[in-house]
Amino acid sequence: MSALEPAHLDARGAHLDIKVESGFLNLYTSSTNKACRSVGGMGSCRDQLLREVSCLIKDHTGEDMSITLAGHTIGSALTMLLGYDITGSASTATCPGATCP
Repeated sequence: MSALEPAHLDARGAHLDIKVESGFLNLYTSSTNKACRSVGGMGSCRDQLLREVSCLIKDHTGEDMSITLAGHTIGSALTMLLGYDITGSASTATCPGATCP
């Protein structure tokens, strides 16, 4: 039995061969995960991170922009997943309210 499972991060169905360790994937995508709820309380870590990146992109529209992700241990695994998500969905996430926190 493998601890790896298909990531299913790409809504278009591309790259179905990408696999992620089940614990990291659960931490990243689960809206019931206590670790993410204690930080922001609004959806999964994935939802919260994409929402924040989308807000930053919106706040800096028209500017030259690059995004640098960094993390240590678990954070580095999560930033790898976030980086994959940013390339496909960050610009479509919505920022709650008129201004971003």
